[in-house]
Amino acid sequence: MDWFKIAQFVQEYYVFPILVSIFLIFILIRFILNYFIPAHVLSNKLSKLTDELDSLDGSSNIDKDLLDASFEDTLYLKQAWLNYKKTFHDIHDVRDGESVIDHSRATVPSEVFFTESIIIDTPLKVDFYKHLPGMITGVGIIVTFAGLLIGLLAFDPAGNPDNVQDSLTLLLKGVGGLYGFWIGYFHSHGYYVF
Repeated sequence: MDWFKIAQFVQEYYVFPILVSIFLIFILIRFILNYFIPAHVLSNKLSKLTDELDSLDGSSNIDKDLLDASFEDTLYLKQAWLNYKKTFHDIHDVRDGESVIDHSRATVPSEVFFTESIIIDTPLKVDFYKHLPGMITGVGIIVTFAGLLIGLLAFDPAGNPDNVQDSLTLLLKGVGGLYGFWIGYFHSHGYYVF
């Protein structure tokens, strides 16, 4: 196997940059379809629910069971609401000889049940996107070492002196391109190398 020709081919046709670009485009499309668009849908649902609950804020004697319909659209919010509703303490009043619920008081703050994890993390499946920068960095490191390995395998210091010069030039150009890529990567992420 002639590693010099393989290294030339990889460098001339930008094989590794094309592979990394395809990977990044795939991740971008997945981000848009599986995170960005659902995040907007979720934002609209939460805004609608917030407006609906804000309109009830000034009303007195709201039956907590009537609020069940507001949370029917989404399973995770419905479950959080049902758990929160169980913590309400009903204040009874006697009217016309009958004990009726006058109002209810929450015994636990709503933040205990309606957490960021339940409202945002679960429906958007953010765990994948929390690890995405590490995955992209890992792919970049693997591609970098693959390029260096091919360049080093193509380098033949004991061979023909004309080929030594060519293989050394090929190796240094490849390493320089990788170094430039990583400088750009870290600069775009707010890390400054210098």
